[in-house]
Amino acid sequence: MAQRRSKGRASSSVSLFSDSVSKRIALSGRRRSAVIVLACCFLFAVVGITFVLLRQGEYRLTRSSGPGAAAEADARQGAHESEPVDRGEPSDSEGSSKASDSTETFFVHVDGAVASPGVYELAAGSRANDAVRAAGGPTEGADLSMLNLAQKVSDGEKIHVPAQGEAAPQPSQADVGSIDPSVPPSGSGSSKGGASLVNINTASVDELKTLSGVGESTAKAIVEDRTNNGPFASKEDLMRVSGIGEKKYAKLEGSICV
Repeated sequence: MAQRRSKGRASSSVSLFSDSVSKRIALSGRRRSAVIVLACCFLFAVVGITFVLLRQGEYRLTRSSGPGAAAEADARQGAHESEPVDRGEPSDSEGSSKASDSTETFFVHVDGAVASPGVYELAAGSRANDAVRAAGGPTEGADLSMLNLAQKVSDGEKIHVPAQGEAAPQPSQADVGSIDPSVPPSGSGSSKGGASLVNINTASVDELKTLSGVGESTAKAIVEDRTNNGPFASKEDLMRVSGIGEKKYAKLEGSICV
């Protein structure tokens, strides 16, 4: 009896195990089928998208290389060739401005007590001070008090820088003819009353001492100031000299010129 019972239990256990295995195999088979179906669908989708993209690329390539594209390219090239080309030729105004630029310089002859006497090219509107600087500046023995450094110079003019103790040079006939009659000679002038004016840019110490209220120290200060700082551009610039204020200048204004 015991053997029959043990055999029955063993057979029932085997049957249960076989049923369980069969169910698992069936379940795994269904999953495999589902996975295969999904993979096929994905593959078909990829193939379809790739096909569509390839067709669009072929269409664009055909359109860009067709006869219409060639005609459009020819039209653009013809329009480009028909446009006027600017070859950079100067206009009349530019040419006249260049011509005027070439005439805005002139030559002067500088000699005397300067570092490098000779002929120099100056810009239009230059003054005697510019010419002296172009010649290297005055030497230590130069007497600039005898030269009007603020006077404008012209083409072909000769500028002589005298040395100390040298007599003032007499103007040549050419220089006399080139002087504007409306402009008083350098270093002199006339007031309304007929009295001569003292040019503060060219007057010597003795000439400056003839002015009312100007002693030897003030006269030397005026000469030293214009030598170091350049000529006086106006009569009012005299007040930059030490010792000459507004009151003193008011007394001198009617007796001086530049």
